[in-house]
Amino acid sequence: MPNTSLYQPERTSYVGFVLPLLSKAQKTMFKRSSRMFIMHKRRCLYPLPRNTAPSEEQNVVSPTKIQQSHGSDAVSVYFLDEDIFKRGQMIIPAADLLIPADVSSLVGDSASVQATAAEYFETVHLWWSILSKHSFYSHLLNPLVPRRGDVVLLLLCMKLIVWRPSADNPDPRTALYFTAKRFHTELESQGAFSIRALQAVILIALYEFGHGIYPSVLSSIATCARYGRALDIDLSPKRRPSHLLSYFELEERRRAWWSILILDRFANITCPGPRFETRDPETDDLLPVDGLVWDSGLVSPADEMTIANPVTEKLGRFAKFAQATHLLCRVLQIMSDASTDDDFREEQKLQLEKAILATIRMVSGPVTGPKGAHAMICFSSLFLLYGDILNTQPSTPLELSRYEHARDVLEQGANTCAETSFHFQQGSGLPAEKVAALVVHWQYRAAAFYLHMRTVRANDEDLFHLTTLKTGLCELEKRWKVAGTYLRMLEARELMQI
Repeated sequence: MPNTSLYQPERTSYVGFVLPLLSKAQKTMFKRSSRMFIMHKRRCLYPLPRNTAPSEEQNVVSPTKIQQSHGSDAVSVYFLDEDIFKRGQMIIPAADLLIPADVSSLVGDSASVQATAAEYFETVHLWWSILSKHSFYSHLLNPLVPRRGDVVLLLLCMKLIVWRPSADNPDPRTALYFTAKRFHTELESQGAFSIRALQAVILIALYEFGHGIYPSVLSSIATCARYGRALDIDLSPKRRPSHLLSYFELEERRRAWWSILILDRFANITCPGPRFETRDPETDDLLPVDGLVWDSGLVSPADEMTIANPVTEKLGRFAKFAQATHLLCRVLQIMSDASTDDDFREEQKLQLEKAILATIRMVSGPVTGPKGAHAMICFSSLFLLYGDILNTQPSTPLELSRYEHARDVLEQGANTCAETSFHFQQGSGLPAEKVAALVVHWQYRAAAFYLHMRTVRANDEDLFHLTTLKTGLCELEKRWKVAGTYLRMLEARELMQI
């Protein structure tokens, strides 16, 4: 079967280009034979006419100019009229434009690219595996294949996401950041439309989230979501886009969509409601496959699992990450539904709590490595689920019982966070460059819990844990600048006594 992926090598038999070049008699013959092929559901390809002298009224241009003029149109047709795009068997050629000098300078030579890639796969890839290591080194860094603009953008964004603040350069709004944003806009205006461009923008959004660059992160997430929908990305096993032929391509797009969904929820975690760019996942949606299978590039249908599958150690890291995000989505649903009866809401909370704690129990002890990234999301979900109860004054035995239960659950999560932060500071956990950006929210919520408890009880242990978490946030600021923002928010809470 011919490859019908969105990007293909250019063909001189491209139907949309041939038709304007034919004579009247040839057009009649073309249309008759095309109808026969369509009736039998077969594909028809026609070579360009040879040795045909074009008339003046045909105003024929050179094949190169034809490709250039129709290449940019193909993207517009893809969005404006799907029937023409599919029936005409149109393709979107890779955007071929000169790479700006400042972009080339920032990406660097082959040695620089190799160094950036090595750092990326040793750090960010451990918890944010949207790129396949095998595919990246086999295809994207192949010296025999010219680098397209979207691949150069991806390399630029990989360099961006491994950037760390320093005393000399503490501001994340660097020349590298602004160049990546600008180059993406230039590529987009030239018709670049590919999974590589989407992966690059996802890394930009992750960078903005980790360094607290609001509201730009919200715009970037919205761009990712719209881009993903345009690429026909979906988590459902019931929908398999016709232009994707390999399970690896499907997995690549699925991981991109999960990453968009995770960012969408965490960037808006305190604003539940109809603000999300992505739909909530359903139980029959597919999870990412095991990380070892993904990195090998050998993905098959046997590797697929849905959200409904039990959460076990057999799930890959990113799949557990996705499972935990599904639970977070359910928490956000409960918190945003004000019409629910109080008793029913409490029952739902207890059910969700059990599911979240069962997921956390897959990691025992301090959450010190990438394998515990999903537990960090789960603890954040618990703080969101029960955090509002701490601000209430129980007036009945039932309310007091609920208050004490919520306090105990959150104290368990806060203690685990403080223990994890202590191990991190002692050097027995991950180095800062390997810590997930999403852990910062958990540390902030745990510290805020101890701040609140110090207003209702005098406890030296609470003060010790609070100090540990603040110190941990100071250390995390060396990797993710948003940790510094959370520190200042804790100072504000302390002054306001909330």
